[in-house]
Formats: sequence, structure tokens, C-alpha cells
Amino acid sequence: MKTYFYIVFLLSILVSCGSQVQSLPFDVDKANKLIQTRPDSIANILENEINPELLSDSEKADYWLLLAQTHASQKRSLINDSLINFTVDYYKKNNSPYLSQAYRLAALYQLNWSGSDNTKEIELFKKAIEVAENSNDTIGMYEGYGSLASIYFIAGEFENSISTDKKYLRLLLNDWDKMIVAYRIACEYTYLNNPDSCFRYFKEAINVAQTNGYDREYDIVRNYADAYNYFDKSDKAIEILRELDKKYPQKLKAYFSYTNAWLNLNQLDSAKVYLDYMGKNLIPPPTANDYFVVSFIVNSLQSAYNAKTGKPSEILGIARIADNSMHHLRNNISVDKERVFLQNKLERDKSNLKIEKQQQLQTYLIIIIAILLITAIIIFVYQRKILKKERLIQLAKERLQENTVKLYENENTIK
Repeated sequence: MKTYFYIVFLLSILVSCGSQVQSLPFDVDKANKLIQTRPDSIANILENEINPELLSDSEKADYWLLLAQTHASQKRSLINDSLINFTVDYYKKNNSPYLSQAYRLAALYQLNWSGSDNTKEIELFKKAIEVAENSNDTIGMYEGYGSLASIYFIAGEFENSISTDKKYLRLLLNDWDKMIVAYRIACEYTYLNNPDSCFRYFKEAINVAQTNGYDREYDIVRNYADAYNYFDKSDKAIEILRELDKKYPQKLKAYFSYTNAWLNLNQLDSAKVYLDYMGKNLIPPPTANDYFVVSFIVNSLQSAYNAKTGKPSEILGIARIADNSMHHLRNNISVDKERVFLQNKLERDKSNLKIEKQQQLQTYLIIIIAILLITAIIIFVYQRKILKKERLIQLAKERLQENTVKLYENENTIK
């Protein structure tokens, strides 16, 4: 009987091992902190050491959240992180404290798919902010407002972007972030043709940069001069640019801004000097990342110069840049499609390999269980036979003893 219970216990252990249940090696709070400093290490653990199919629903939700957050921290596309939507649904049902983060990551995933249509990601970012505000989650509000303002800015919804950025600015503690947001608000007011607010926020950003000695001051002041060009105050723009040259002699001269100012002031000889220099020295080779932007700006300024001097507009140069840009874009799209295809194939192969290994392990376990079961049956039958023989021997002994007693009694009777 003891042997029987031992076998049952052993089989139960083997069956439990065969279930292959996994769990995450860290909680969400700890993982989020590690992702900030070691995203590659966390990605390796999540992608290569954990099979999400073997996790409970609760840990699956955490897994897809952390994987998407890791990809975002690595500056990778979230195009393959569709299961973040499973996380959102699970967290909504269970009132998770990480729901705001899940909404933000779902918005980033949607951003990779939607192209120029920002409707869905804006809606998701708004939900992320709403959840964060209801739970007094300062970090969630900070991340939500910052991301939503960027989406509005990219979409050209500058009034919404300004409104969101001002809420974002009130949450900021870091001077660098305050400088960047004030700089963006200044640019937004420029596009809305509001010079007073534009200059106010440019001055605020420049003041923060100068107070902290941030090198970004050069770029902000250069765009500050561009704003004066935009509002047809190019004399002031030239003054600002010359002061900038004195403060940063090691920096590349702001040729675009100077040329824009000279053209606005009808100082065409000065504009021609800058255009000739840019055409010979600034345009990078077509393989460079900034080729299209620089070439487009130079050709646009050249067309403006031609218009002022009565020459034909140089549209062919701009058209050539546009063609090259489209070719570059198509090539990048093809590369991205191939990368996504290969990534999906690798994920499928990896998943299939894990399934095959699990099936092999289960097969081995079934064989072991079958062997143990057969062994247990053999032992059981063998023990039954031994017990039967022992009982027969015992019966024989008892009968022999009884016969011996009877024999002894008969002998006494005869006497």
C-alpha cells in the first residue's frame, strides 16, 4: 500500500512538471526602473527567456506592457506590439495602476500603423491622461501631456498643442525640459502668427538656456532670429544673428537665416554671396541623412532670389530633390516591410521552436510516466504473487501444525 501511494505521489510531481508554468522574474515597478537604464538586458530576458504562452493572464498583461515599454525605450518600432491592446483590456477590467502607461504604449503602437491619421492615438493619449489625473499619477500626466502635445504639433493642430504644452509646462521640474517646451510653444505661436506670445516664449527658453549654460541656446536663438524674419523684422534678425556669431564663433554660421534676412531686406548681393557659398559647400552628398532637407532649403532660397531678380524660378532643382526624396522614402518603406516580415518570421520560428521543445519534453514525460506506471504494475503484480505464496506457505504450516497436534492426540488415545 505504501508503494502505491509513493507511485501516485511521484506521478503527480511529473504531471505538474509537464504543465511548464512560468512566471515573470520581476514585478512591473522594478522592471520599469530597470528599463530606464538597461533596456537591452530586459529585452533579452523578455524576448529570449520567457514564453508568454506559459504565463497567467495577469502576467501576460504585464509581459506585453513591459515588452512594449522596452521597445519604446530602445527607440524601436512598436509595429509588432499589437498585444499591448490585450494589456489595456485586462488592466481596464482589473483596475490596474498601470492602465495609464498601457494607454500611452497602445497610442505609440497605433502611431506606427496609422500614418498621417492621428485620431486614434490622440484619443488613447487623452484616456491615458484622464486615468492619470483620476489617480493623481504625476508621472502619467507628465508622459501623457508631453506625448499628446507632440502629436498635436506634428499634426499641425497648434492651438491644441499650445493648450496641452502649457499644462505640460506646469508639471515640469527639470530646467532642460522647461526650455524645450517653452521653445516649442514659441514655434507654435509663430505658426499662429502671434508675434507677442512667440517672442515671449522664445525669451523664456533662451533665459533658461543661458542661466544653465545649455549649448542648445545656439539653436533656439537662431530660430528666434528666424521668427523675426517670419514677421518681416529682418533688421532685428540680422542683429540677433551677428550677436550669436560673436558668442559661438566655433559654430557653423546660420547661412539659411542670414540669406532669408538679406532676401527680405532686398540686399540681393549679400544674399547671392551666401547662396553661392551654400551651393558649393553646404549641400551634402545624396547618401547623407540631411541631404534632402538641406538641398530643399537651398533650392527654395535660390528660387526666392531668382524671383526677386527677375530670373525664372528654379523648380527643376526642387523637383529633383522631391524625386530623390520619394525614391529614398520608397526604399526605406521596402526595407521596413522586409524587416517587419523577417521579424515576424523569426518570431514565428521562435514560437514554433518553443512549441516543439515543449512537445518533446511532454513526450519524454509521457514515456517516463508510462515506464513508471508499467514498473508500478509489475511491482504490484509481483508483490501480489509473493503475498499469495506467503499465504499458501502459512496455510501449509498451519495445516501441518494441526495435523501434528491431531497425530499427537491420537497416539495418546491409543496408549
